[in-house]
Amino acid sequence: MANERVVVQTSNNRPPPVNSNIWLLKPLLPAAGTANFVGRVFVEVFEQDVQSAIIGGDASLVSRARTVLSGPYTVVPSASVPLTNEPATGPHNGLKFLGRVAVDLWSDRVAVHISGSDPTVLEKAKQQLSSL
Repeated sequence: MANERVVVQTSNNRPPPVNSNIWLLKPLLPAAGTANFVGRVFVEVFEQDVQSAIIGGDASLVSRARTVLSGPYTVVPSASVPLTNEPATGPHNGLKFLGRVAVDLWSDRVAVHISGSDPTVLEKAKQQLSSL
């Protein structure tokens, strides 16, 4: 973990212990391998709030994530991803957590994970990424 770098854009800049592995600079899917892994962008959607984070990179990761989500992609099944359906950015003033979109990025491939059953999660995540 000595080489792991975390760049966070949240309201408190302190990741809570729930789903703490999302904050690490390594893939959510260990079988995917760490070679050429460059980082992750994730967006958590609440009833009246959206939080986003860039892990291990800069704004270029956001641009790549936007591109990925605008075209055809394969969603990694939730059972394969070591995350619960609780917000990694912590509770937000009692607002209901609707879901998360996480895009893991390697130099040569991507993995997309979408959680939550609310049909607006993906669209709100795309809107958030477009505003960054």
